[in-house]
Amino acid sequence: MDETIEVPATLTRFVQEVFASLPRLDQRRWAEVYVRGLLRQDGRKSARNIADAVLGIPVAQSLQQFVNQSPWDWRPVRDRLAALVAERTSPVAWVVHGTVIPKSGRYSVGVARRYVAEAGRTISCQVGKALFLADDRGGVPVDWRIALPASWDDDAKLRERARIPPEERSRPEWSYVLDLIGEQERRGADPAPVVVDGRHLDGVRELAGRLRSFRPGFVLQVDAGIPVELQDGHVAKVGECAQEVIRNRRPAVVWRGGRDVELGSYFLSVPVRLPAAGPRSTSDTPLRLIIQRSPEDPLPVNYWLTSLPRDRGEQAARLGGLVRRTEHDLRRLRLDFGLHDFEGRSFHGWHHYMTLVSAAYAYHCAF
Repeated sequence: MDETIEVPATLTRFVQEVFASLPRLDQRRWAEVYVRGLLRQDGRKSARNIADAVLGIPVAQSLQQFVNQSPWDWRPVRDRLAALVAERTSPVAWVVHGTVIPKSGRYSVGVARRYVAEAGRTISCQVGKALFLADDRGGVPVDWRIALPASWDDDAKLRERARIPPEERSRPEWSYVLDLIGEQERRGADPAPVVVDGRHLDGVRELAGRLRSFRPGFVLQVDAGIPVELQDGHVAKVGECAQEVIRNRRPAVVWRGGRDVELGSYFLSVPVRLPAAGPRSTSDTPLRLIIQRSPEDPLPVNYWLTSLPRDRGEQAARLGGLVRRTEHDLRRLRLDFGLHDFEGRSFHGWHHYMTLVSAAYAYHCAF
């Protein structure tokens, strides 16, 4: 490596601290090169482009080796990154959001043809789940999971090519959310409300049921088709329930939006439960449905289910708005930090790459 190129001292210190768990000096040096490239290279963040932009010498093969074959453990790196981001930003929430990564070919880890609701069509892609430490300005991703489709479970050739650990199998999407939350708890992170984008998530009801016991609470954005049970036992879809509330057929708490929401928006809050398959349990605590409305739109704008109590409805709405801010972060990660530019095929390589992207974005946002 060419060590004569001037590097910002703050970036060097940051990378040294975040990647201190890497056992070899050359690995830590390649980590710095890669993070520098993600920060300064315009356009596609390929290993070749990063090598040219940062070092000006043909070392793309070494960079690819560092990402795809080098056996470093990403978990302690993410532990340290999460701790540093929490120190610098004082997060108000843990936000879990999915991202679709278009991929051609069939051998990259987790690739399958899936219907993508946001795109309105079926595409070949990977699906990643990220946990962001977020404040009112936005968030930084500090942990990732890749969702394996069922077609990868029994295809030994695909699994061998992608070097997928035997314990990694297809599972419900909501379980990745719980996994990410559990990892934060394992790290001993200061607890914060969990905010989840559940609009296109399989198993929203199962997830909400599992999150009821989480303290200090959760806010789950949902779509209009999720069924809920009202106080009188009537079961209706969220959209139908919202219409009854708007027409004053149901009592609700109402308030105007604050400075962080669309001009003129107002909110309604009504107690609900998740429909029960059997007898009610004493631990089956009620939730609240938060409905966001705009005077110009006859239909509600957003819906959230929350375990936060009635007197914290405004906080729940503000936290729910972090879903939209996280979407902005994901766009920036895609356009400016190479989120979709992973060139390898392996499970470990994917996690290495996402860790490097997260570190680059954290440095840009908070350091």
